[in-house]
Amino acid sequence: MMAFHLRHFSALFTFNIETILIFTLFYVLKASARLTFHAKLRYNTILLHFF
Repeated sequence: MMAFHLRHFSALFTFNIETILIFTLFYVLKASARLTFHAKLRYNTILLHFF
């Protein structure tokens, strides 16, 4: 019974690690997309200022 409990706990633990990794990856991608979007906007405004 204890071994089953430990196995269940480890499965939950690995699932949590995977979900945390996926969420961090999603967050990083979202943040980088937002950063590139803002950089593009700034770049366009600079170009508009110069030309």
